[in-house]
Amino acid sequence: YIKDIRARVNCFARVFGSRFASEITTKDVQEWLAGLMVGNLTRNNYRRVLSAFFSWCWRLGYCPENPILKVSKAKSQPSPIEVYTAKEMRKLLRAAATCEPGQQVRSDLLANVVLCGFAGLRQSEALLNHCTREGIGFIPWFPLGNRALVANDGPLAHIAASHDCTPSQVALAWLLQRSPVMLPIPGTGSIEHLRENCDAALVTLEPAAMKELETAPEMT
Repeated sequence: YIKDIRARVNCFARVFGSRFASEITTKDVQEWLAGLMVGNLTRNNYRRVLSAFFSWCWRLGYCPENPILKVSKAKSQPSPIEVYTAKEMRKLLRAAATCEPGQQVRSDLLANVVLCGFAGLRQSEALLNHCTREGIGFIPWFPLGNRALVANDGPLAHIAASHDCTPSQVALAWLLQRSPVMLPIPGTGSIEHLRENCDAALVTLEPAAMKELETAPEMT
């Protein structure tokens, strides 16, 4: 997470690093964002990181205002959500059961893949807690499978709007913040959707949002 933020800020600094924060205008940022060779979802994530950076600068008195607040979000249409096929899941199970010559198969890993592959997260709370204690990766199967949940007008829409991200990113961010061993692997059929999924790691849900999601019936 920190490396990703540093990479985005460094990308911005390569162009504006010789200027004071107070000298950078909204127009400067707009033109820089428009010139990035990325999709709109990724462009909006750059905007969010820069907004946090300039808010920090403003609080310390390095600039009179946050120029990002006047930069409009790029319009984007989320890609259709895709999931693993039975054939792909079969390959995952085979990989979990395969080991290097002279090594034993990790039965705990294989069992975890099986259980996480065919069980919902809430039904696997005990398993998740065990994996967290033992440092075993937990793979939630079908992390974005509830299409109604991650729809643009779905129950996560208001949380997405308050965190400047998409409902799908809220769902993935919730999983990532649930446990350090959580390993969601959402399927994708496009580079743009892959970038959207990866950028979910930049979303930090506020405690109130996490509490709301923990008790939301849609998340069961």
